[in-house]
Amino acid sequence: TWKNYIDAMESKPVDILMGGELDYSNGKRYGITDLALNKYDMATLQLVTYSGIKSLDDIVAHIAK
Repeated sequence: TWKNYIDAMESKPVDILMGGELDYSNGKRYGITDLALNKYDMATLQLVTYSGIKSLDDIVAHIAK
């Protein structure tokens, strides 16, 4: 049910493979705050890491202003 879904999402952080975690526990409403940049190589049919997982704060700090 919808209530069960909300209870599960609010029970503990949820890991996202390419983006850290979502945290709705204890009243938090944190979205994804870690990001990775990858590309798909059509020649080799493989996912290639462009940059590993970085925090959103680190990414914003490196944006030219």
